[in-house]
Amino acid sequence: MSKSLQQLQSQIQSMPSDRVKSIVMFWLASEQKTIVEFEQLVDDSEDEDWGELPEFSEDQMISEDEMVAESLAIFAAYQKNPKGIPHEAMKQWAESLGQDNELTCPR
Repeated sequence: MSKSLQQLQSQIQSMPSDRVKSIVMFWLASEQKTIVEFEQLVDDSEDEDWGELPEFSEDQMISEDEMVAESLAIFAAYQKNPKGIPHEAMKQWAESLGQDNELTCPR
């Protein structure tokens, strides 16, 4: 790991809540789930646009161009009216992961 956990925590605290949620959800869906992979996602996210993606059923196929257009539209709407989840709510949720009393992800 190239940075300390304290540096990673500081970097995460400065990020918008929606971006942190997207990173965590992406990381949880990955196979490895290492802290190094999480750190890489955090670093990579600084150069990318993260946002809420539409949900599609498995039988509903769209092209990559349609996906990109939809994602960019969602991001543009977010930039005009940013909504976020308070850091404390995300922190409580993240700390509950893997516990018997795991909280549902804040929305």
